[in-house]
Amino acid sequence: MNRTAFQTTIALAGAMLLLWASSTLAGARTLYSDDGLSEISVPGERWLVRPHVGRAAALRVTDTQGDSVLVVNTYLPDELEPMPLDKLSRKLSTRLLDDLRDGRISPARKLTLHGRPAVEHEISGFDGDARFTYLSTVVEGKSAKHHLIAWMPEASYKAKPNLLREVFSSFRESAKPRPARERIDLEFNWPHRGEAKISYASKRVKRDDVLEMQGGGTITWRPLGENEVLISTRATDFKMTSNDKKKDQKKEDYMQNLLQQAMTQIPDYVVSTGGDFIRIENMGPYYERFEKAMLEGLSGDSDEAQAKAKQLMKRLISEEGLRASLEDDWNSNVYNWTGGSYLPGETYTYFTQYQAAALGDTQFPMTLTQQLTGRVACHANDEKQSCVRLVHTTRVSGPGFTQAMHQFVVKTVQDMAGVDGKDIKLSIDSAEVVKTLTLIVDPETMMPYEENKSSVTTTVISESGHSQTAQDINETSTRYTY
Repeated sequence: MNRTAFQTTIALAGAMLLLWASSTLAGARTLYSDDGLSEISVPGERWLVRPHVGRAAALRVTDTQGDSVLVVNTYLPDELEPMPLDKLSRKLSTRLLDDLRDGRISPARKLTLHGRPAVEHEISGFDGDARFTYLSTVVEGKSAKHHLIAWMPEASYKAKPNLLREVFSSFRESAKPRPARERIDLEFNWPHRGEAKISYASKRVKRDDVLEMQGGGTITWRPLGENEVLISTRATDFKMTSNDKKKDQKKEDYMQNLLQQAMTQIPDYVVSTGGDFIRIENMGPYYERFEKAMLEGLSGDSDEAQAKAKQLMKRLISEEGLRASLEDDWNSNVYNWTGGSYLPGETYTYFTQYQAAALGDTQFPMTLTQQLTGRVACHANDEKQSCVRLVHTTRVSGPGFTQAMHQFVVKTVQDMAGVDGKDIKLSIDSAEVVKTLTLIVDPETMMPYEENKSSVTTTVISESGHSQTAQDINETSTRYTY
């Protein structure tokens, strides 16, 4: 893949740099290279280590918008042929032009960084439709040569031409080398075709109601043309139970039929051989069956009641929302990890946007973290601990999200109550959604062996002067056998 992870949610935001750039590195943090040889100071909290940028680099960071990128490649004496520093700088800098359209390189500029000689080149060119400016600086350290590369959109660079140089000026070899920290690379490399047996269990707790489901099935994948993979899921058995002591046979039959439709002919999806999500197949017929099953329990006898129930159904579970959910699942499980190089135990934080079809087109701030905790066994007989554990979390909250949830819940309750709903006085005072995904995967292929999901929605609800906190908890565990 040519782009970094989260490319669908992290956009160019060069103007953000104008808000925080300054002539000094006040409140700077020191970041240390994973090879233990160097360090650099970055301003405030806006620069963070990134696993997908410069995977082979000793140090790799971006600003929080993914707009500005900085990497450090270190070369030990036996890794380069002897040559003058200016010649080496020209050689390494010229390589950057290979991936740029209409690339240009400036004459060399000699300088010193913390007393060590360095040579800088400024480069510009198009990557896709956007033009970027690069700074390429090679430093001759005492123990190694270091190639510092940073880039940002050209318009942002012109607005603050010294920003990257100010960060570069803090680069130095560490006074005392630290032990190197070993990273683990993640690659999407599924076999050409194959099949996995799956077993799953889910549990939903909403106030005092508990709904559980268990089942099994198969996942198969096969090539679709030269560059695509078709992935199909088939449920072979499933059952649902609840803690409802007042057994309502009509309600139980309705839920069992709904589950039957949800687990029958599950839509296939297509991904690229590199792990990019492409599209969903046969979603239309699946959604029509599911919608029909939903409406059988929601609609009344009149045409007006059925139309109203259908409108409510689309607000609760729309076809577009279901498509987005399936794509998001693939990205969270596979794509957002693929191509990264992760330091075990390191938490990588992203500030991105959340959008739910039920809440309209509005986007809400979301905090996302990734962590590779370490090596673990893929299964009980795996003595070599061939897999790794990955943890992916997201958190959405805040006034804007709370307001959107308030409007959605109030309208839904009123629609379901019909004429009587006009007298309902309900308020959502706060809302938060926290999702955690834990995976056990083979890092060399991204083949999953275990998947555990939890989603906790916490709301504070006020009605008629009384306030209470409600939690909706969903937990799902899936295991894969090959």
